Amino acid sequence: MVAGIYKIENLISKKSYIGQSKDIEVRWCTHRNNLNKSKHRNGHLQNSYNKYGKENFEFSILEEVASTDSPVLLKNILEEREQSWVDLYDFDMLYNICPVSGSCLGMKHSEETKNKMSESRLGEKNHNYGKHLSEETKKKMSEAQKGEKHHMFGKKLSEETKLKLSKARKGEKNPMFGKTGKDSPNYGKNISEEHKRCISKANNGEKNHMYGKTGEQCPKSKMITFKGKTQNMTAWAKEIGINNSSLSRRVRVWGVERALSEPKPE
Repeated sequence: MVAGIYKIENLISKKSYIGQSKDIEVRWCTHRNNLNKSKHRNGHLQNSYNKYGKENFEFSILEEVASTDSPVLLKNILEEREQSWVDLYDFDMLYNICPVSGSCLGMKHSEETKNKMSESRLGEKNHNYGKHLSEETKKKMSEAQKGEKHHMFGKKLSEETKLKLSKARKGEKNPMFGKTGKDSPNYGKNISEEHKRCISKANNGEKNHMYGKTGEQCPKSKMITFKGKTQNMTAWAKEIGINNSSLSRRVRVWGVERALSEPKPE
């Protein structure tokens, strides 16, 4: 079993696909079988394969990577090495869909493609339609994503990335934008006392995201200016007749102007 980075090259157009695998031989068999059956998930590569023929495609190993006892470490090494090879090429000369190894950052689908993808997963077409996971299966899925097995284990988001994620969920981009009253997914739902106790326990002490935050770190003390008037979150919440958490959520999702102008939900 050989782990490493490989290339599938079109000998006529000189365009290539760069990939990585912990078992290159198995991965190449998968590529070849899918291409021969016209079922490859990379449409660009499949179309070229159909046009030029399999005899004009060459598979080669670019770099071998030493295997490790840690699957997560091996995955990270492979992604790093794959990225190094991808960066050596003009991206226009690659069949790769995403410019970032192990991520679809930078990839944009057309609205038509998005609609087709959505429709292909609706109702009975969804692979989980009618299926109910057993408690044992749920437990196994949970264990499979704990600690080093989790795809985000050891990774820290940069401040720039955090800011981009935050902006991507603000205002109309937020999935909860404008959903109040009957439009809210929680409308009419009653939380059991046991559930309330679980929520309370999960937010006690150091588990609480506000633990240790005082003064300016506390959102309740955040000063907000609206129509020439400046006061903290608590005072604004009292003035418009809603609780602090609701107002805080409104400001985060809607922005200050709408949050303080929107009437209190009935």
